[in-house]
Amino acid sequence: MAYSPLLLLHIVSGTAGMLSGFVTVFLKKGARRHAIAGTVFVVSMVCLTLSGTYMAIVKHQPSNILGGALTFYMVVTAWMTARRPNGTPGLFDWSALLIAAGVAVAEVTFGIEAMRSPTGMIYENSAGPYFVFGAVAALAFIGDIRMLARGGIAAL
Repeated sequence: MAYSPLLLLHIVSGTAGMLSGFVTVFLKKGARRHAIAGTVFVVSMVCLTLSGTYMAIVKHQPSNILGGALTFYMVVTAWMTARRPNGTPGLFDWSALLIAAGVAVAEVTFGIEAMRSPTGMIYENSAGPYFVFGAVAALAFIGDIRMLARGGIAAL
């Protein structure tokens, strides 16, 4: 059975992300090995989300596109939070806010459309998952608004 190089990248990235994430959790926070494992996790998750989102675009799978965008947002914003020195928010933070808002609106819209459809589904999903992921994205959006209103993230 032949797989496309993009699918193989997606599978390898997911496997590396799971393994490096597991290792990262058990290493001492702030240690060099924790940082290396965390970087491997972030890089593999970015490759996973980008390859998965691209494949979802090609296959016209809106729910997977949104899931990939939300996962990408979560991974990259977490990484930026850990890497950034204290300071004021920048263009990245405002762009991330737009991603969270866009995903939240799209997920809730699809959820409403699924509820209104004769089959109770849209794009092969019922309303429930759309509302759950819409709520996650909305909470992320609210968190971004809170962070921006406070002038950024500062260490305690």
